[in-house]
Amino acid sequence: APNKMFELQRQIRANADSMQEFFSDLDDWEEKINKKDRALQGVEPVEAVRSLPPVRKPGFAEMIPSGAPGPDEEQAAKFTSAASVTKKEKKPAVKPKNYMEYREWDKVDVDKMIEEFDEDDRAESESMQRQKLLQERQQKAANEAKIREAMQASLAEKDRGNEFLKQNNFEEALNCYTRSIQLDEHNSLAYANRAHIYLQQKRYAEALTDCNAAIAVDPKYEKALYRRAQAKEGLLDVDGAVADFRQCVALNPQNKAAKASMIRLRPPTVAPPPPPPPPFFFFFFWIFFT
Repeated sequence: APNKMFELQRQIRANADSMQEFFSDLDDWEEKINKKDRALQGVEPVEAVRSLPPVRKPGFAEMIPSGAPGPDEEQAAKFTSAASVTKKEKKPAVKPKNYMEYREWDKVDVDKMIEEFDEDDRAESESMQRQKLLQERQQKAANEAKIREAMQASLAEKDRGNEFLKQNNFEEALNCYTRSIQLDEHNSLAYANRAHIYLQQKRYAEALTDCNAAIAVDPKYEKALYRRAQAKEGLLDVDGAVADFRQCVALNPQNKAAKASMIRLRPPTVAPPPPPPPPFFFFFFWIFFT
């Protein structure tokens, strides 16, 4: 749409220039007619007066006693020759536009042209919107593909850590679990497995942190709850440990280890024996039953 508007403005300027040239040529034609008319009437042409050099122009002769400027013959010949060359180099007249051509503008439907401009603008806006949506979808697809690759790499590192853990190679297993978490911070399995190594190394605070991270991802992760209870027990938080063991049993009533740990930390209380009967009880018993 902007290109069409610029083209319309350019045509208007070109037509204005043509009109100006037309009127300029008309003035030249009028001047020539007047010149011929003066020549027929015997009046001295104005151009002859215009062709005279200015007074005191450098290179001309000094003023003669009569007071009229008197150029020498050589300078006058040069000036006349230069004037004739300038006259020959005059730009040729441009043929004016025919008035019928300007009537073509009356046939232009301005409303229709504006509608076309608006339609072009709408089409351009819709095209830009579609392009933007396409770019957003492509970016989203690229991000999702990147996330999937990171998750697959994270699981691969976790599996490698499990292999080292089976071999009791805790250091290599710990490194693998750490890389797995770096690739995917939502890998709860890697957090729980690294917490297991921290428990073996009696690093209870770090084990508690990893178990909290795993439970934040999966609140019903039974293994993470059990290991958090072990970490709390190592930190002498008996109440917290019993609460986690009890939650493990609630999630899985068949979890014998959690039940045993809960009983070990908080054994059931035995009810005290009933108090002995008072002495008068034996007196009434002897009277009525003897």
